[in-house]
This record gives sequence, structure tokens and C-alpha cells, in this order.
Amino acid sequence: LNKGAKEISTPTTGARIDREKRPESALVIIDLQDDWTRNPKVGYAESEIENLIARIGEHCENARREGAKIVTVRQVFSGWLTNVIVKIVSAGAGAETSRGLSVDRRLNVQPDADFTKPFGDAFSNPAFEAWLENQKVGRLLLVGLDGCHCVQLTAQGALNRGFNVVLLTDGVISRNQAHWQYYLDELREMGATSQ
Repeated sequence: LNKGAKEISTPTTGARIDREKRPESALVIIDLQDDWTRNPKVGYAESEIENLIARIGEHCENARREGAKIVTVRQVFSGWLTNVIVKIVSAGAGAETSRGLSVDRRLNVQPDADFTKPFGDAFSNPAFEAWLENQKVGRLLLVGLDGCHCVQLTAQGALNRGFNVVLLTDGVISRNQAHWQYYLDELREMGATSQ
């Protein structure tokens, strides 16, 4: 039980990248899926979600204009015990059997790639990291939810590998804004920037 909880909330580590050989950028949209955006039990206000989706839509337009890739990453918890806990704690949001695993349709964008992740950090799916390498991506622009969880874990996983990490803060929400500010300050100290 402790091992699963630790994996969910621990950033990954990996080989350092050579940013000189990876000049491309990618906008990474984290967990903007129905289980989090359309579930009142999760705790986000509908107006907050609508505003978030609109801002992320603008970031997608900017990314396309600037030639950056767009990637969606969705939470799908793995393991039977983790899924039992998720069903109890968060009404099944993110569980393997949930019907809300798709990206919210209100975000009208066709991503260049879509990945699921078993834990908070997007790098917990090796296919995500391999795709970034194949696309020569060395700069990640992060948006999504929740800032205190999957966004900050993915940012740390990226920083651990030497990526240039930019947090587009108007495209990130958290149920705990004070804690999000703490993590944002911590990520800046680690080398991330924010806009």
C-alpha cells in the first residue's frame, strides 16, 4: 500500500538530455479529462474549469502558431489495489474502469500525441519520454491540473532530466492555491520558469 502511494506522488528520474540536440517545444496538457473536469466530487467549480479550458485553448493556438507540438497526458491508475483506493477516495476518478478517462471535449484540439500515465508524473509512462526524444523536444510548456499534484510532479520529472520547463500558470489550477504557490516557488528554485 505504501509503495503504491509513494509511486503515485514521487517524481521520476531519468537520463539527462542534451538540450542542444533537442530544439523543439511541446505544450503538455495534464489530466484535463472528464473525471476531473466534470466530477463535482473532485472539488473544482464549473466556472473555474470553463475558464481553464478557454485559457488552455488559447495556449494550444499559440503552440500551433509557434510550431510547438501538443501532447495530452491522462491519468489512468494502474494496479488493483490502487484502483480500489481510488474508488473509495475519489469516487473512481482516474480508475481503469472509469468512463471519464477521455480529454474533456470542450477542449477542441487534436493533439500530436496522447498518453496515459499510471502515476502522477507523466514520465511514469516510458512511451511519453521516448516520444519527446523522437520529436527532439527539449522544452516543455505545462498546463492542466492539479498544480499541487500531477503538474508539479511532471515538472520535477522533467527538471530531473534537464528539460527546459515553463509553467503557463494561467493554464494551471489547484484545489489548494496556497500549496500550489509553494510548489511553484520550489519549481522556480529548481530551474523552471513561469509565465
